[in-house]
Amino acid sequence: MPVAPGEYPFADSDVAGVQVEAAEPPAVAADTQTQVAGAQVERDGELPFTGGDVLVLVLFGVGAVAVGLVLARRARPRTTT
Repeated sequence: MPVAPGEYPFADSDVAGVQVEAAEPPAVAADTQTQVAGAQVERDGELPFTGGDVLVLVLFGVGAVAVGLVLARRARPRTTT
């Protein structure tokens, strides 16, 4: 339900502001190096999508073009000779 200006139902509410101070970041020595162990994952020749996904996308695109052509032909004014 819309509320008219000046009739806000929570006009008497008080919001207490809170000041938050950020902590100092930890000091890191300049000569410290982090080494991360790499991991290799075998995919067994699988792709993240299948051929069926591509087929659906192609059919969707062809359908969109067909609908667009039909709409364009119907919107064109008829000419008589």
